[in-house]
This record gives sequence, structure tokens and C-alpha cells, in this order.
Amino acid sequence: VKEVGIYLADCPGIAKKVEVYFNNLWTLASLNSSAYTKTVMDQQWQVERKVPCWSHFIQPRDRCKSPLPQYVKTPHVAGYPILSDPYMFEASIQTPGSNYSTKLPQVNYLSFAPPELSFGSYQSDEQAWIDTIKSVGTRETVRINTMDWLGQSQFTDQTIFWSSLSSAISEVVFSKHATVKILVAYWAHFINSTDEYLKYLLYTNNLCSSSKYNKCSGKVEIKYYVVPGFNNTGPAIQGGNSTENIYPDFTRVNHGKYVVSNVRAHIGTSNLVWDYFYVTAGVSFGTYNTAVVGQATLYGTISMLQQGLVLGHTTLPLYLNLGKYLMLIGTRHMLFLFKS
Repeated sequence: VKEVGIYLADCPGIAKKVEVYFNNLWTLASLNSSAYTKTVMDQQWQVERKVPCWSHFIQPRDRCKSPLPQYVKTPHVAGYPILSDPYMFEASIQTPGSNYSTKLPQVNYLSFAPPELSFGSYQSDEQAWIDTIKSVGTRETVRINTMDWLGQSQFTDQTIFWSSLSSAISEVVFSKHATVKILVAYWAHFINSTDEYLKYLLYTNNLCSSSKYNKCSGKVEIKYYVVPGFNNTGPAIQGGNSTENIYPDFTRVNHGKYVVSNVRAHIGTSNLVWDYFYVTAGVSFGTYNTAVVGQATLYGTISMLQQGLVLGHTTLPLYLNLGKYLMLIGTRHMLFLFKS
């Protein structure tokens, strides 16, 4: 499994913030789910679903007292609004070996999913993705890497249409003339509907030049990341018979989830599917640190430059050239090692 993550050493302040989140998880696990959940009509997503009884998706008068630390109160909205000033902190993060390393403090943040487990004025993970996409400068590039992409929910009883990230991408293509490069894993457990949703997003290019009134020069580029051997994963013996599988199941896949603009990098944990942002636990790290942004940009650029399936050009997957050079580069940048 090819992963992208971030490792921070000697950062007790950041660790303390993450500890609060994990304590929230432990608190949640100890609660009686019958007593602390309600089924409501979610006005934002137009479905009935079960949420914690302190959720902002419940009308203020009907909410229970949250057993978790205080967080931003928004009594006059349905759902979780975008925060205009989410909490961020300055930290000096040294990046040995990087040409952009600096001891000067730079802005960083944490984001959490689902929203009900957040605290203080921290942003939700969905907002962090959207804000990073929208942080791109005029005529600059956004690079997105993900394992799964789906413009809807995957595991809910009622299907939820989810266009948050697609809308943010189309907006910067139109208004900022940005180029958005997206790399999606093509693997043994590839979600069938992914192709249609990506083509839906790719149609932004047609709309961008559809009218004489449009002064739009941005574009969306999408490729699939295929690791050789992805279709030879699973049990070696099944039903008493030998299979052709030579790798364990759920391997041979690009598992990284991150987005980087020209000024900001967001190292995420959530697949780009609605469920991972609203009903699954996750914590992500984002930063304006120039060295981290530079490393993530380099990693994304190298990945996109390799041969892959270009959406809209062919129906046959072309394997990425995972030669020695790329493997070395991938290993070098797979885990960002920083110290503050």
C-alpha cells in the first residue's frame, strides 16, 4: 500500500490537541447509543439519519448537553456551516533536507471528522479540504490525490448526493482560472460509480468554454493511479482451489489522501466519499509551511507525470511506471519527517 502521511516529533502542543480528539472518541464509545442519539430529518442533506443528540443537525431547542468539550455554537443554521475563522496555530516546523526549510513560525491547523467530535473552533475535515482547494492563487495549480472518489454516500440507507468538493473545484477553475489535477486510485475494490462522477466533474472543462461570456481558462485533469498486480490480490486458495493471487487483499493501491495548492497543504485521512466526512472518525493536518507545501507539490507532480489512465481518453488502464527511480522518490516523500 502506497501511503502519504506526516510525522511530527517534539511537538507536545500539537499532540495535546490531538489527544483531546481521541479522548472524545473514548467518551463516545462509553455512551449508551440509545440515550445519546436521535433520528432527525437532516435539512442539509435531505435524508433521515441517526446523529448524536448534541449534533448541530438537530434544532437547538431539541439538542442534549454535549458530554464533549465546548465547540462553536451556531443556533440559527441547519447543519454545520463553514467557519469564517477556524482555529489555526503557529509552529516552527523544521524540515531537514528541504530547500524551503525555515525556523520561522508558520500557520498550521488540525481538522476533524465527524463534525460532532470536533471541539473549540476547529474546522471539520470537509471544510479543510474545501478551504485548501479555494486557497489556490490565480492561474495556479491544485493537486488532489485520493484512493476513493464518490460524489455521494456509500453506506447510508438513503443515498446522499455530495457535491461539496466538486463545486469547490469548479469554482476555482471558473473564477481563478486554476488548473486542478486529480489522481484517483484504480484498484481491486474500485467503486464502480467513481468513473461517472469524475466524468461529471470533468465536464467543467466544457462548461468553462461554453459561452462567449465566459472568460475562463482553468481546467480539470484527471488520471487513475494503477499499481501493477492490483488484480492479483486476495486469498491464494479459495474453495480448496489455488487462485492466481500473489498479493494480500486490499493491497497494491495508492492509499494517500491529500490536497495541495500553491500555498497550502492538507494531509488527510478521509476517502473522498460523504460517509468518511460525516459518520467516520478522522483527524487531518494542514499547513502553510513552505517546505511541506513544496514536498507535497513535488510528490503530486511526479505521480501525475507518470503514465496512467487519463479519464476521457481511453477505457483501458495503463500501468504507472513504478521503476526504481519513482519507487525511490515515493519512498523519500511517502512519510514527511518534521520536527518543531
